[in-house]
Amino acid sequence: MGRVTWRATIASKRFYVLLYRKLGTILVASLIFNFVLSFVATRLYFDRPEPRYYSTNGATPPVGLSVMTAPNESSVPLLASDQDKAEGDVKKVVPE
Repeated sequence: MGRVTWRATIASKRFYVLLYRKLGTILVASLIFNFVLSFVATRLYFDRPEPRYYSTNGATPPVGLSVMTAPNESSVPLLASDQDKAEGDVKKVVPE
């Protein structure tokens, strides 16, 4: 084996070693990044705040609803207004 052939072989092996090391480092960094991204996405999905519910008929501003621990068993509706009690069964017209 001549000197030129020997140097070409050494340079070739060095090239492949550096290439495998670089690709291995990129692969490990990519895996770490994917695990971190998956963890963040999972945390954001499962740690969402409680939803807020509102009630409105379209003509009045929204009224915030609160959570009840038991069903309403009284004869008085919780969201009844004074107009509903006074008018009875009068048909309401939706404003346009």
